[in-house]
Amino acid sequence: MRWKVLKNNSYYSVSDNGVVKRNAYTRVDNIGRTTQVKEKILKQHLDKDGYYRVYIITGEDKSMFKSVHRLVAETFIDNPEKLPCVNHKNEVKTDNNVDNLEWCTVAYNNSYGTRLKRVSKTSGRKIEGYNDEIKLLFNSANEAGKILQASSGNISQCANGKLNTAYGLKWRWV
Repeated sequence: MRWKVLKNNSYYSVSDNGVVKRNAYTRVDNIGRTTQVKEKILKQHLDKDGYYRVYIITGEDKSMFKSVHRLVAETFIDNPEKLPCVNHKNEVKTDNNVDNLEWCTVAYNNSYGTRLKRVSKTSGRKIEGYNDEIKLLFNSANEAGKILQASSGNISQCANGKLNTAYGLKWRWV
């Protein structure tokens, strides 16, 4: 396992297989006291999309979650064309080994591997809009949006439990 210090943040290092650690350092507080901070492997958290993230301090009193696959790519893989996305070659979002990652365009990332096939399985699901008085059945959220002249995104969010109602109806996948 190879370790490299993160670019733009010398307090942290990342390994070529996706482990992130805080480096040991000496901290001096505002009245001049020194404390030795020990090296520590950071806990990784899965985000809502299934990617691992870590919580790191980025500067003076600033901290944020950073995607582990992006930290690995930024640290170990050159990006001379300044491509915006990091792709997982084997399509496993939690496999952050440097050999599994590559820089790519948004279009390449969105059409890579079996993604389109997986998306097509979830699109076109039947959806039902209902309330106390009516019940409407559609072949997809897109179809419901077109017929009702409404946002299919709001309809989907309702069916996924993120909104209570959309356009006066409750929605559920059938």
